[in-house]
Parts: sequence; structure tokens; C-alpha cells
Amino acid sequence: MWEAHLLACLREQGVLVTQPYPSPDFHIENRCGDEAWIEAVTANPPIRYNQVNAPATNPPEDARKRFFGLAALRFAKTLGNKLQKGYDRLPHVADKAFAIALADFHAPGSMVWSRGALMSYLCGMHAEVIEVDGR
Repeated sequence: MWEAHLLACLREQGVLVTQPYPSPDFHIENRCGDEAWIEAVTANPPIRYNQVNAPATNPPEDARKRFFGLAALRFAKTLGNKLQKGYDRLPHVADKAFAIALADFHAPGSMVWSRGALMSYLCGMHAEVIEVDGR
């Protein structure tokens, strides 16, 4: 479903989307001839659950767990696996833009709150709330 949604989004933006090779998932090209390759991937739960009827989970209350906890670990595993495949080094992809389109399904409703964990994983730091002059 994630690939179908991504395909629809790309087409809605007016780019030409083709799938001339098995991997990566999509080759896109704009009207100016600029091109890129996209691999669609999902961060999945360690244990499967019924995504259709599952009540949404709340983000961890502890900021450190929210930014560096299970969500970040799932992103690390998912992105690491895709990077190990070396799609960016394939002859038809080399020297062209390459992106990984990541959707988070690691917990029910996690896509709503897990963006911070992705940024923390990618950058190795997280935002902190501090008090200055009583505010």
C-alpha cells in the first residue's frame, strides 16, 4: 500500500514515474529532464499486529525514549538494511540522485509522532525543552 500511495503522490506532482528495473522501486523524471531513483520502504514492528483495527499508541513520555527509543531503532534497522543492498551503486543509479521514502508502521499510529525519532537517528541529537527567565 505504501508503494501505491507514493506512486500516486509522485504522479500528482507531475513527474514521470517509471519502473524500468526491479530495484530501486521508482525512476522519476521532471519536465526539465532531472531524474532520481526512489526506494520505498516501511519501518515495521518487531511483532506483527492488526494495523486496521489497532488503537493508536501514544509516544513515549520520556523525551530520550521518544527520540532514541524503539522508533529510532526501527528506523536504523530499516534504513541500514536498504543501504546494505547498495541500490545507489547499481549501474543505472550511480551518479544520479537516490532517495529512500520511509513510512513508519512500527506501532499503531506511530507515523503521527515518530518524525522526531527519525531526525534524532539521522542527526544523532534531539531537541530539548529548556527554561529561560521562567519561560
